[in-house]
Amino acid sequence: MADSLFGRLKGSLDQAKDAAVKSVENLPTSMEQTKDFVGKSVDITKNLTAQSIGTLSNSVDQAKATINKGIDLAKEDLQANGTWSYKTEQISLLELEQLEDKLNELGKERWELIQIVENEQNLVLILKKPNIGYIANTVQIATGRSL
Repeated sequence: MADSLFGRLKGSLDQAKDAAVKSVENLPTSMEQTKDFVGKSVDITKNLTAQSIGTLSNSVDQAKATINKGIDLAKEDLQANGTWSYKTEQISLLELEQLEDKLNELGKERWELIQIVENEQNLVLILKKPNIGYIANTVQIATGRSL
């Protein structure tokens, strides 16, 4: 029994020795395979890095464009500040009882009556309201109240 155990052990050791010899014999090929693998990995990493940089660059360009648009809107708002829009409305002399309702309606739209001109059949209402820019208008819409 000891002889058969010894025989099996010797056989296993011989197989391990053969495998080790084959590994050593194949070592240059394995090193070249490793070198090729590392080279390919480096190339893939370079390509992915270049793509990432391109994507990041596009994102930065888009962010700059958005910021510049915001700056332009702010400039327009500042230019609109302090300017006025004007309009006229006519009310028939026969409809004078509706004058107060009409003025209240226009007032809700921020129109201010600055003068009334009377002719033979009508009252001509001359109105003005301050211009507001995009940003102020957006705030006004969002909050539901006039600025």
